[in-house]
Amino acid sequence: MRLLTDQDNVDASHHIISVAKGLGIDFDLLDPAEAVRRNPLVSGDGLLGALWDDLDGDIDPAQLCQALARRARKAGAEINRNCPVTGLTQKPGNEWIVHTDRGDIAAEHVVIAAGYRVGEIGGMLDIGYPVIAMEHMYFLTEDIPDLAGREGRVPMVRCPCDSFYTRQERQGLLVGIYEHNCRTFGMDGIDPDFVNALCPDDLDRLLPRMAPIFERLPCLGNVGIRSVVNGPIAYVADAGPLVGKQPGRRNLWSTNGIRVGIGEGGGYGKMLAQMMVHGETEWDTWQLDLRRITSFANTEYTALKAVEDYRHQFRWHMPHEHRPAGRPAKTPPLYPLLQAKGAAFGVVNGWERTSF
Repeated sequence: MRLLTDQDNVDASHHIISVAKGLGIDFDLLDPAEAVRRNPLVSGDGLLGALWDDLDGDIDPAQLCQALARRARKAGAEINRNCPVTGLTQKPGNEWIVHTDRGDIAAEHVVIAAGYRVGEIGGMLDIGYPVIAMEHMYFLTEDIPDLAGREGRVPMVRCPCDSFYTRQERQGLLVGIYEHNCRTFGMDGIDPDFVNALCPDDLDRLLPRMAPIFERLPCLGNVGIRSVVNGPIAYVADAGPLVGKQPGRRNLWSTNGIRVGIGEGGGYGKMLAQMMVHGETEWDTWQLDLRRITSFANTEYTALKAVEDYRHQFRWHMPHEHRPAGRPAKTPPLYPLLQAKGAAFGVVNGWERTSF
């Protein structure tokens, strides 16, 4: 359930419900009493309702990866783990040679799916990806008495007002926070040994956001924190993923800047497979196309937008909302004149243009 604590979010939920219905997806709008009944850990104070998705859920990512790998091998794939790529070379016939520390691999096609290390792979090909990683923290609580002996799990919660999410983890809660005092990751390079590693814990960074979360989930005031996880997540300059053909290169593909790989990977994988085999997909994928972001999105600009987007993780874009970070990046000659006349500006590919 997505908690609604202001009227703008309630209005937006009616829009989301309408769009979802056109896609064959059923969302419900719960009143405050029903939201609290379904998840009694949530306080109803100031709650106007909740957007409910009956098919939402979570899954163990380690087990899912093992299942996908098993089926891939069964279909004929070969998976080489702990095999760092050291370079990429394209031969005159467009065949690729992937250089690794275990030897070379010949490939007709190469898909770059490098997560927060995409900058390193892009550097091997002189490609600048507008991707910056952000540190993201969540913590796991000790057992919560209200969950002991409960039949079934309490529903997951996302809260756009206080920028947190939570789900039941055994007899405790996992609580993740998108704090405003956030931090970029890997701007000065990434340790080659940072593989199955995490960033240092920094709970002090979360403290300014904690009070309203404890008010929304009063049970947190009675239990301790068992462990903290802090790891990098990749963000693209315009918050959308980079999925599709690499412009100007043959047989080179991208699936990068994907923040929720577990939830989105199946769809993007199908799109990419259709592009590779048929040259197009059954859907309009311009919002994923790498060409939508041009070279103006340098490291500084991308970092500013990544920080901004991280802070607004659960907040919907409102009509005519053009967020300010990194602006103005590109301005037309008439920009000062229009600005002096009081014009309002939106942004398209970095260009400031009058919106109304």
